[in-house]
Amino acid sequence: MHLPDIFSLVDVVHAAAAPIRANFRLFNHSALKADNTPVTDVDLAVHQRLLDWTSTLPNVGYIGEEGDVFHRNFPYAFYVDPLDGTAAYLRGLAVTTVAVSLMERRSDTWWEPIMSVIHDPITRWTWAATKAGGGFVQQMRGNEDLYSAQQVVPHPLSWRVTAVAWRNAPCKLEAIRAAVLAERGMEHQSFGATAIGGGLIASGLTDAVLFGGRSAVETAAMSLIVRSAGGVATDLSGTPLEAYELVEQNGKFDFLLPNGSIMSSCQTLTDRLVEIVERVQ
Repeated sequence: MHLPDIFSLVDVVHAAAAPIRANFRLFNHSALKADNTPVTDVDLAVHQRLLDWTSTLPNVGYIGEEGDVFHRNFPYAFYVDPLDGTAAYLRGLAVTTVAVSLMERRSDTWWEPIMSVIHDPITRWTWAATKAGGGFVQQMRGNEDLYSAQQVVPHPLSWRVTAVAWRNAPCKLEAIRAAVLAERGMEHQSFGATAIGGGLIASGLTDAVLFGGRSAVETAAMSLIVRSAGGVATDLSGTPLEAYELVEQNGKFDFLLPNGSIMSSCQTLTDRLVEIVERVQ
């Protein structure tokens, strides 16, 4: 089966994300979804562009925050958050990303990300990686594309850690955040979106992100990109995150994240964060 290479996927994501940049800090109609998170016309426009492109690929499904076109016998599926950080976007904050992973079926239940892209349309930074080991960050300046391999470098003075709170999280994220603030050699760093943290870890601009949500729609992309840059991706108990369980709930498909996630720049930091989580829980 012919699949797009990582550079082609990056180009597709850039094109699909155009409405985010075009409508930034403009009035955007929004509504609340069933989980009480906002969705805008921009979310839906990016979703539709990526869905239309995926539909041209035979035997490749689409599983996204805003809808699915998927059959369990598909060997591949694109897993998409078309606008991560919608609430921040509505407030005019430049932390929004598009997170896309190509998932490959390993069994009837377990799937693995083999190609991932996180794109920030406002700053025009893109992080991308493949399971085969290729990873890069792209900064678009005008018509110039700058590619460079990345390798995370742990911060020498203090660890910069983000604890992302989420409704119905299976862990005490507020208590974890407080414990991080109290920990010597750590400082809390906040973002308005989850997936951008994976890119910033890969670029050495932050050190860790703890996430307590149940959906892996951002984590799947983050885990592959962070690992490709030499970082570590685990759940909150320290178990490596390499594959995700496919579930169907209320007629909607998703990949399950039963115990949150930790993305970090190195194993030493992961171990310390696991200790904090165990102590707080």
